[in-house]
Amino acid sequence: MKKLFKIIGVLLIIEALFLLFAPYKFHDNLSMRAIAYEIEIDRNKEYIFEYLGNSKNASEWSEFVDHITPLNSTMVPDGDIHSMRRCFKNKNEKGIKWDEEILEVIPNQKRKLSCFNLEGFFMETDNIRTEQLYEEIDPNKTLLTFSVYFEGQKSIWETLKIRSASWYIKYIFKKNMENIKMYCEKQK
Repeated sequence: MKKLFKIIGVLLIIEALFLLFAPYKFHDNLSMRAIAYEIEIDRNKEYIFEYLGNSKNASEWSEFVDHITPLNSTMVPDGDIHSMRRCFKNKNEKGIKWDEEILEVIPNQKRKLSCFNLEGFFMETDNIRTEQLYEEIDPNKTLLTFSVYFEGQKSIWETLKIRSASWYIKYIFKKNMENIKMYCEKQK
């Protein structure tokens, strides 16, 4: 019985360290706690901004999303403020999916999205925002940053959920951004 308690104790310590050092933290270029990843891309920020604003391109670069379907593109151009879209993890549109609305657009600098109607996730929560930041390093080089964070008040439970998921989210950001870099640089 003592061995069982020791094993449980060690597992609890490992989990506590896992949560304590999670990549959900304050970042130098962000004003809130977030999960963030950045990458330098040898392409101008206008091209990258346009590429990421087109939902059809997600099937090329995303490791998590099979496809994105614009929901109101007859009224609002895809990638513009108030455009709505549905993200599907699977080609058959079963399982994991969610909706996004673009809340803020500063052309060639920033795109802020709200994620809602999450379905099929192991853990679900509300008030999720993501941002894409485009910073010019030189005329043909861009620092692209993706972040995900909560907006507004969050409970301890929501914080624990995002901290637990932050390792996987950061991994997906890394893979996605490596693919974005590859596709954008290949189109030169």
